[in-house]
Amino acid sequence: MKEIAALVPKTSQTIVVSIDLGTSGTGFAYAHVKDTQGKVFNNVDWDGQSFKYCKTLSAILYEGNTRVAIGHNARETINDQEEDSSNNNYHFIEHFKMNFMKDPNSTIHVNGKGFSVKKVMKDYLEEIKTVALEFIKKSETSLRKEMIRWVFTVPAQYDDRLKHELKLIAKEAGIIEKINSEEQCMIVTEPEAAAVYCIEEMKKDREIKKGDSIIIMDAGGGTVDFTTHIINDQMLLREVTQQTGGSHGSTNLDRKFEELLVNKLGQDLIDDLKSNMSSFYNVKVAWESYKPKIRSLNKTYSILVPQLASFIMSGNYHNIKPGFFRTQNATISMTPADLEFVYNETLEQICGLLDQQISKASAELGTERITYLFIVGGFGQCQILTDKIAREFGDQFESIRTPSFAGEAIMNGAALLGINPSLIKIRRARLTYGVETSPEFDTKIHKRENYIRKDGRHLCSKVFHPFVRAGEEVEIGYEAAQEFYALGETAEICVYSSVCDFMDEDVVYVDDLMVSELAVISIKVPQDARTIRVTMIFGKSEFLVKVENDDQEQEEYTLKFDAKSLDMRQ
Repeated sequence: MKEIAALVPKTSQTIVVSIDLGTSGTGFAYAHVKDTQGKVFNNVDWDGQSFKYCKTLSAILYEGNTRVAIGHNARETINDQEEDSSNNNYHFIEHFKMNFMKDPNSTIHVNGKGFSVKKVMKDYLEEIKTVALEFIKKSETSLRKEMIRWVFTVPAQYDDRLKHELKLIAKEAGIIEKINSEEQCMIVTEPEAAAVYCIEEMKKDREIKKGDSIIIMDAGGGTVDFTTHIINDQMLLREVTQQTGGSHGSTNLDRKFEELLVNKLGQDLIDDLKSNMSSFYNVKVAWESYKPKIRSLNKTYSILVPQLASFIMSGNYHNIKPGFFRTQNATISMTPADLEFVYNETLEQICGLLDQQISKASAELGTERITYLFIVGGFGQCQILTDKIAREFGDQFESIRTPSFAGEAIMNGAALLGINPSLIKIRRARLTYGVETSPEFDTKIHKRENYIRKDGRHLCSKVFHPFVRAGEEVEIGYEAAQEFYALGETAEICVYSSVCDFMDEDVVYVDDLMVSELAVISIKVPQDARTIRVTMIFGKSEFLVKVENDDQEQEEYTLKFDAKSLDMRQ
């Protein structure tokens, strides 16, 4: 494998700014490119937020089509408009990241009005950009846009299409100018960013050593992601397994809590509550504020919800279960059975994913015990979750840690990766990447319907030729290059991907269901030299593809994105 130097921003780019756009909360961090100490700065003072924290709410409020506020300000604005809270002209939108992940072309409907999720993301990121630049300019008075490299973090399960869509939104929001420039913009996964920050922090105290293995569990509002790394001889990270994850974040607890309210109070009451924007969100705030205080599933907790009491007293509801809500002191009484209803499903799903990650890591490393488990993310600070992990998996790790910096680990690690992407030395390919070829026809292995005859040669059409297979290790800067003989005056190199890991002896065709077209690259073929060289360079958060003829000509190409896609630099 060919080793290349770390990709460092150009001289004019002196600042790296990372944005951790989460399901529940969003924050940013920045660092100086030339700061060898790796100091990262966070904003902990957000408008409308009564406490210091590195994130604000991932929420936005519209009045009609006009955005009014984001974050806690958006929620506070609803409360300020309590007299008009039933006015359908107000549209409060949160958790839009999950809508984007499910379908970036989807529409979010609020109070009878639809909002494109892309518009919501764009509007929200515009506001975050403004806050970030104002914060940085307090220290960097001469800051200019061209001095910044932006880094965005995404869940492990984002495919390349979603990463590309995010870049397009960032461009529309005025954050970046070119989507295919790594100097301007990088995308890194949340668990690998967290891994980098955890390891860099441990290096400061000399707690980490060569050969240590680390599983990162990033438990956020929408997703819970896992990645496993080992420390190599250069004290850099080598990815051991493919990153995995699922939509099992803390917002699932909110969904189950709402189901509990329906079961205990009746659907009619909850429907009426939702029609009153202020009352409904006050109930949600009461629950979300109380969640950190719930430390055991074996106790009964009383949650003060005065808005719910006044709402119940003003109506005539007959489906309220006795004992759940006490009107006299305006509290919800959550018993162990209620808590299990809210928590257990999500906890079991997370434990199942962690068990799978441990099994894969142990098999790859040849050991039954991993050195460290780091639990980060906002949901990672939930004691019920960490206690369950410790009970069920404590004997499979030398140490399980929930660091004090769990909330900022992702954004800070992303900033460090923006300065030096080679902190992660080896990654695992998420997909199998290759090109369409036409090898000599072999009656023993090729489909008869794919037989073609061209220039007197017997060929098999539409054969998928892999360069790198899913799950295979790829070092930073690894170049997979192969030469092909081209027929005709112009060669069309069709690039494909697949979620499958094919064996060498497998014959796979590009029109199979599990194979997706990414791009078609055209290049002229010299008459006296018909060799075409295709090079794929892997290992960064994106990779590039080069197509070259024997005259060393390299053609520009336009990339088309399909159901599965690939972000390549032109």
